[in-house]
Amino acid sequence: GFYRAVPGFILQGGDREDGPAPAPRAFSAGPTGRRFDKPGMVGFTDPAARGSFFITLMPAPWLDADHAPFGEVVQGMGLVEKAAASPEEPYDAQGRRIDRLRRPLLIRKISIEQR
Repeated sequence: GFYRAVPGFILQGGDREDGPAPAPRAFSAGPTGRRFDKPGMVGFTDPAARGSFFITLMPAPWLDADHAPFGEVVQGMGLVEKAAASPEEPYDAQGRRIDRLRRPLLIRKISIEQR
């Protein structure tokens, strides 16, 4: 499911636990030709985030160097934007920015195609 939103930037989901990443860097922009050049691009977060991913809500080319784009939303981007606008908890008790959704959003159905 989704657990974090940075309005106007990304919606983040997957496994929030730390640990080894199953996402190899081989999915980087070079081999696939994919870039974070438009809204709806799907990428892996950093290698320490086990199974965590994000969907961009805007073009974000600065992410190309450090993250692995591996797909894109081709239908349902309106739902992604609606989810990213869900009520959130922007700060934790210590005042640190966390952008956590008050209620995690779950994926009930997804189709993945190789094109």
